[in-house]
Amino acid sequence: MPNILIVDQLQQTGALMKSMLNNYYGVSLSEDFPEAMKKLETALFDLVLMEVERLNADTEKFLKQAKELLPNLPVLILTEHQESLQSIQSVKMIARPFRCASLMSTIYDSLSAQDTTNTESVTFHRALTYTVEISASARATECGLKCSLTDLSHQGFMVEPAIPGPGRSAENDRTEFQNFFKTICPEGRIHSKPLYANIIIKEQEPIALNSRMAFVERGADDVFKRAGLSFLEPSKQNNRLMELLKQN
Repeated sequence: MPNILIVDQLQQTGALMKSMLNNYYGVSLSEDFPEAMKKLETALFDLVLMEVERLNADTEKFLKQAKELLPNLPVLILTEHQESLQSIQSVKMIARPFRCASLMSTIYDSLSAQDTTNTESVTFHRALTYTVEISASARATECGLKCSLTDLSHQGFMVEPAIPGPGRSAENDRTEFQNFFKTICPEGRIHSKPLYANIIIKEQEPIALNSRMAFVERGADDVFKRAGLSFLEPSKQNNRLMELLKQN
């Protein structure tokens, strides 16, 4: 499932767009540029959707950084003032107020065009289901959480509560997921200390990952539903991860 990042600095229609898109895409909402950049650093997002009133230094800086990090990333800008944004390169303007059907069509077309690009691009990622063990300790014997890796790029990965195994229930796995991220992200604040993880593909050959928290997503009931992590040393882990991506 493609992932869409909505950047809603104006705090006007972001929640509405998220609820509209949630049934079709993985959707994340950020209300400021620093948080949005942390999420983009995972390379798990396929499209950015944002509202812009007037071009300013912060907006220009964010767009420049986003394009440097992910050159092929489609950016859609909703605005009432297209004429004041003509200097922005490599983005698509959508007039506001917008029609839902038109917005959905533009998003679909942008994502379809992205699918035809070189699969070796920096946005290359795959929806996967592997077990991943995450800990706040570097000691291999300590596992704080066993969960499911659901998306992987060469810059980061996304996790959700574990798929229940024998003798386990979905409720127990969701509870463990909540407790783990509540502990390391009190009040939803992003955890900056390193996290240690192992992707379990073969029990004898786990892929060891050093990462940091990039975002946590909450459901309608205000509980953690998924989390994204960025690699601390992506270049050292790149070869094995890219092999994994290509195989799936």
